[in-house]
Amino acid sequence: MVTKLDWDDPRIAEAMVAWTGFGQTVTPVWDDQRVRSLFKDDARWLLPILEELASDFYATRAHTLGVSDTVSLLRRAESDFLLKHPNVQAEVIKALGWCYTWDHR
Repeated sequence: MVTKLDWDDPRIAEAMVAWTGFGQTVTPVWDDQRVRSLFKDDARWLLPILEELASDFYATRAHTLGVSDTVSLLRRAESDFLLKHPNVQAEVIKALGWCYTWDHR
């Protein structure tokens, strides 16, 4: 579990964007090697955080609630995620939301 983390550390959002491919690839990629290449030694502590954040985002049951459109699905998933991680950077939420809605379209 992520504890006592500086959520304002820009490396977290930058790593999430690199890991998922958000804004850079056509589909989500979940690329550990890309994070290792870009963040070198910091990847050792960043990758477990990214994985936990993704797991927590995907823990939502929004896709099982009969939500009829992608925007509503995304809003519900974001809301659920923010209950657990209220201080996470917006870019992290955007990247994870993009992946989640891609997988549940």
